[in-house]
Amino acid sequence: MPNYGSLPNGRNHNIEIHDERPEATERSSLLPRRTEYLSASPSRGALIEDDRVTINTILEEEAVAFLPLLTKSMTPVGPTAEPILALAIEPDENGDLRLPRDESLGYMAKDDDDEETGEFRFHGGVSSYQFWMIFAGIMSANFVAAFDGTIMASTHTSITSSFNASELASWLSTSFLLTATSFQPLYGRISDVVGRKGPFVFSCFVFTAATLWCALAPDIMSFIAARAVCGFGAGGMVTMGAIVLSDLCPLEVRGTYQSINNLAWGVGGVLGAASGGALADYFGWRWSFGLQVPFGIFCMIVLYCTIPDRTDPGASASTLWERFKDFDFMGSFFLTTSLTFLILAMNLGGNIFPWSDWRVILALVIGVVMFVLLLRVEMRTVSPVMPLRLLRSSRGLVVFNNFLNNAMVNAVIFNLPLYFQGVRLESAAQAGGRLLIPALTSTFSGVATGLIITRLQRLDVTFYAGEILMLIGSVLLTLMPRDLPYWGYFLFLVPCHLGNGFVMPSSLMSTLTMSTQADQAVATSTLIMWRSLGGVLGIASSSLIVQNFLAVFLKAEITGPNKEELIEKVRKNVQSIFDLDPAVQAQVTKSYEAALRICFVYIAVAMLISALLVVKVSFPVLPGRRKGGKEGGVSR
Repeated sequence: MPNYGSLPNGRNHNIEIHDERPEATERSSLLPRRTEYLSASPSRGALIEDDRVTINTILEEEAVAFLPLLTKSMTPVGPTAEPILALAIEPDENGDLRLPRDESLGYMAKDDDDEETGEFRFHGGVSSYQFWMIFAGIMSANFVAAFDGTIMASTHTSITSSFNASELASWLSTSFLLTATSFQPLYGRISDVVGRKGPFVFSCFVFTAATLWCALAPDIMSFIAARAVCGFGAGGMVTMGAIVLSDLCPLEVRGTYQSINNLAWGVGGVLGAASGGALADYFGWRWSFGLQVPFGIFCMIVLYCTIPDRTDPGASASTLWERFKDFDFMGSFFLTTSLTFLILAMNLGGNIFPWSDWRVILALVIGVVMFVLLLRVEMRTVSPVMPLRLLRSSRGLVVFNNFLNNAMVNAVIFNLPLYFQGVRLESAAQAGGRLLIPALTSTFSGVATGLIITRLQRLDVTFYAGEILMLIGSVLLTLMPRDLPYWGYFLFLVPCHLGNGFVMPSSLMSTLTMSTQADQAVATSTLIMWRSLGGVLGIASSSLIVQNFLAVFLKAEITGPNKEELIEKVRKNVQSIFDLDPAVQAQVTKSYEAALRICFVYIAVAMLISALLVVKVSFPVLPGRRKGGKEGGVSR
């Protein structure tokens, strides 16, 4: 039982706090809301009588004066913030300070319902109409970001051909990934300082302007630069959308709105993949980007008009600078630099230059050195851009599980078309079409996950169901035969994607539930950053495995003159396999099948490691569920 010592009036009082954690708690939102001190709240007596808080030998007015100070000590740092009290509070397993949930703040579902009207209340003091307008902006941002990401996959050949620069095709995605992943973590910490509205609207503006730039780009270098700027905006849109949604929705109902958001993302991704080629063929590839501009403008207008502004209208420049006094500029520099060089090395190695090339090695060395410096800085700074305590214990295991899961899912998506083209000798359109139904199942399970979590108020059910499905799906890929009817392959492709749709929303909500309200933004941006980095690593590592083993198997299988030239040709261009004579063609397809089989084994092993990371994780039960007569609890 911790003793908090003397109160400001000098009298000693004992306060017992029984925390049966891991219990999901939510405190002050970073969106503006009118906070009335607890002395004016009719629920004060209920809090004092709560069986988790016992106040002995203390007058009620003294409790009213003291307990708000505990709440204030957890509010975001700002120019008018109260000094943090030196309280003897033991941190939980994640390094967070846990206080009893203050029912009067209205963060619980039962308190967020207006007792007179029965109307549900969202966080931040926003009305139902205002929330749905903000949510429409968030969904539009997710839709257009997913649409942009998948439409590039189906139009990049048309773009590079129009500029006569096919050798630079990889840079169209590399430039986007560099900025999207490198700057994502900064949005969370910056929004903690200046509020959510500015960074969200700014990211929408950058994305919209860069998309218009893509549509009007006069040459390939201008287009690549536009894609880099576009990634900077898209990364912020996705990150800020998740952060604002976390601010507004109570934990116990957040799953429902997350499922709707997942649906918007899934629809955008499917439409982008399905319509990209048609738009490029019938109207020209520039229209693929021009059509996104109205969506970006809609997002900017809606979000600017509806998201409350946390910044005081009369705040001076000096006041704004005070808010940045503790900002982690050094950590931000090392984080973005390390990610930039690591992603650059992963995309250059094996694609443009061999992994032994000095440019690839130099990029890797710089990336690793900068990452080591980042760790040193983050251990010492007051307000780190990527707090290392977020990566400890259960929460850290969930983050690294997401890192590996996203890496392997992207490896599957990247290599399955290669399997169907190089082994089954299908066209690019046929191979890409096989991913449509798995993508739809991922969207379906993502939507279902939010609804299930809201219904059960549990995070472990959907999370472990997804992990099992992903593990089964990855093992099935290693056993996939080359001679199956068209529909038969869906039995091997669907489980992994279906499981991914369960895991990703569950892990996001788990990370948020394990974090304090003050850490919601930085926890969200950190998780999304590790996911993105995993996606890049998954593609790079699987490509390295396939290309190296393919070279080995081709050298063992192919005989005859011009052997080396033929090997180089079929490694760089899978379409060239169709022009070979049947005997040599059989040797090449056999080599592709063997190399991809090893890649699928690698994916299955990584999936197993990912699942083992979270076997013993204790997932919090959401606040709305009662277990054994008490709120909160642990689900295992």
